[in-house]
Amino acid sequence: GGGGRRKGVVAAGSSLGHRVDPRELEAGEYVVHKKVGVGKFVCISAEDGLDYVFIQYADAMAKLAVDQAARMLYRYNLYA
Repeated sequence: GGGGRRKGVVAAGSSLGHRVDPRELEAGEYVVHKKVGVGKFVCISAEDGLDYVFIQYADAMAKLAVDQAARMLYRYNLYA
């Protein structure tokens, strides 16, 4: 498969921080999901040949495919 990586475009004037590559996150880092809000990155785990990002929210654990997470997650910036 393969092919080149497409570069994402972030809308100008967005109040969110930089989009993040899920593979660069460290356990315990806070991230912002566009729809769900702030959560804590737990890990990336392979299931059925696909990598999934696990994020702990106050009341639930979210599981996102890595490519989806790369579109939806931003680094949470405490100093914004």
